[in-house]
Amino acid sequence: MMTWRGAIAGLALLACCVSAAQDATAENLEGKIYRVSDGEFISSSDLIKAMSAADIMLVGERHGRTQHQSREAFILKALADRKIYPAVVLEMVPEDKSLQIAEFRQISPEDATLLAGPLKWHETSWPAWSFYRPVFQAAFTAKLPILGGDVADITRPASPPAIKDTEGVAASWSDSLRQAHCNLIKQDRLDKLTRLQLARDRNMAKRLQLANTMNDGPALLIAGSAHTRLDRGVALYLDDKQVVSVALMEVRPGDKPRQHLPEPVSAGARIYDYVWFTAGTGKQSVCDRLKAKGLTSE
Repeated sequence: MMTWRGAIAGLALLACCVSAAQDATAENLEGKIYRVSDGEFISSSDLIKAMSAADIMLVGERHGRTQHQSREAFILKALADRKIYPAVVLEMVPEDKSLQIAEFRQISPEDATLLAGPLKWHETSWPAWSFYRPVFQAAFTAKLPILGGDVADITRPASPPAIKDTEGVAASWSDSLRQAHCNLIKQDRLDKLTRLQLARDRNMAKRLQLANTMNDGPALLIAGSAHTRLDRGVALYLDDKQVVSVALMEVRPGDKPRQHLPEPVSAGARIYDYVWFTAGTGKQSVCDRLKAKGLTSE
C-alpha cells in the first residue's frame, strides 16, 4: 500500500510529466489541458496561474478515479507553491463533519492517513478512502482549511432553490441523472434526485462563500464535474465572485477535445473554462453492458 509520503512524491513526478504530456499527438488527449474559450492546449503552470486569480475555483472530477484525485492533490500543492492557500470544500464530506476534521487536525496536524475513522468514511457510499487520502494529505501538508460541502442530511426533502432559469437547470439535471441511471429510473425517484442535486449545488455554494470569508482569501471546491459546470450547479449561486472551473475528464485514443463536453443549458453558455484530460479505464460502462443485453429503454 502506498503511503502518503509516496503519494506526495508521486506528485512531483506528475509535475514533471505534465508539460511533456502537452506534446502528445492530436489523437491522444491524455494528459493535455484544454482551454475551452479558444481551443488551445496549455501547460499545468498556465492552468495554476489562471486559477490563482479566481475567488472561487471549481474542480470537477469523476469519483474514484486515481488520476483525478492525483491531479486534485497536484493542484493544491501547486497553488501552495505559488503561495495561494485556498480553503478546500469537498462534496464528499457533509457540512456537519467539518468539526471532526478540525478536531483530528489538532491531534494529527501533518498526517491525514487516519482521518477516515472520524469521518466514518467506510460507512458512506463514496469510493475507498485510498482514492481521496492524497487530496486530504495535500491539504494537510499545505495547512489549508477544509470544510464539508454536502448537505448534512441527504434524506431531507429538498425544495427547488430559487435560481435563474430554474426549469432549464432542473431539466438539464434530470436528463443527466436519467442517462446516468441508464434510462431505467422511475420518474418519482428521478424527481427526488433532481431536487437533491439542486439542494447540493446551493449548499456547496453557501459553504464556498463561508470558506471565502473565513479564509479571507480564495476557496476551492472538489466535487463531481456535474456540480462544477458554469451553466448550472454551484456557479449559479456565486454571481458576485470571480469563478474558474476545471473539469477532469476521461478520454480514449482518438477522442476529440469537445467530444465529451455536455450539452449546455442554453445555447452558447460556458460549461467549463478548462478541461484536463485523463486516460479512461477501458472498462465497459454499466449502461453499455445493460444495452448489450437489451435491458435499457434505448
